[in-house]
Amino acid sequence: LTLDSGNIDDFLSQRRPLKAILFTKKASTPNLWTRLVETCSEELYFGEIREPSSELLKRFNLSSDMLPKIIAVRELLPSTESVQYEGPVDHISIKIFLETFLAGGNFSLTLLKKIEEINQDKHRLEEEIAKYENDAKLALAEIDKLKTQDCFRVIHETPSQSSEQNASNIDALNASILRLETENAELRKKIESFESHSRLISILDSSSFDEFLHSTSKPIKAVLFSTKLEVPKLWQQLACSHNSTTLFGLVRQSEHDLLSRFKLRPDMLPRIYLFVSGNESTVLPYEGPVNMKSISEFIKDAVDGGPALVEMRRLLAVGLRSCILNL
Repeated sequence: LTLDSGNIDDFLSQRRPLKAILFTKKASTPNLWTRLVETCSEELYFGEIREPSSELLKRFNLSSDMLPKIIAVRELLPSTESVQYEGPVDHISIKIFLETFLAGGNFSLTLLKKIEEINQDKHRLEEEIAKYENDAKLALAEIDKLKTQDCFRVIHETPSQSSEQNASNIDALNASILRLETENAELRKKIESFESHSRLISILDSSSFDEFLHSTSKPIKAVLFSTKLEVPKLWQQLACSHNSTTLFGLVRQSEHDLLSRFKLRPDMLPRIYLFVSGNESTVLPYEGPVNMKSISEFIKDAVDGGPALVEMRRLLAVGLRSCILNL
């Protein structure tokens, strides 16, 4: 929808939870914006302001030199909240931003940003560890080289100057290796600290699963059984949006005992299970579309009404599909 000063208020008053507005200097709609309109949730309402007036720019705290710019406005009766998009200009990043803001507003965006910063710090520390480990390997190789040289020397009662120099070099290299190993251990502790204290998602195995399941801190436990080593971005978004009611966990496909416990195989993954009140007998498998809106509704149903409400919604969906097929 093309907007201007005459229809912007009507656009903002539409009964949609989230409005996304593109401010642009271009005379036609960018392909990226068209693709977002086609692929994002129906709860998002898209508008576009071409060559905006100074009045509209001022209203949204913008200036012409800041364009193009995306503004998201979330309806939170009786008030609203809005935010400018500041991330990469690509389809996936903008879609994640809009769906995260739709699900949890500025609070969810703040948590997602914090997770991204933690992941960046973790990646930087892992690169430093790789560098230190490489330096240590080079130092060990140099020690082996010096020892090999000594093996071919004639040993006299009084060590040669060269042998003394090699021994000195070996001592220095050993000291360097000790320092590198100490720094390496400190970096690994930092990474473990990031993962254990800052992440919203627990990585689960056979020894930690039951403790996670029976935790009383939150009524709902959501577990993703995944083939991936890294935590999927969608799972991070969901953890940000439902952090107040739900504990989130990830089980990797290498955890064969847990997969067997829930009658799963690697070729059946990914799978999402919800557990209500720490009761394994009331596990709720998710069988809907893999997107933010659908999974969020599934979790919200479990929080609001438990298994009964989830089953009622499932039967309703089955009934609707049956009606459509019979038309």
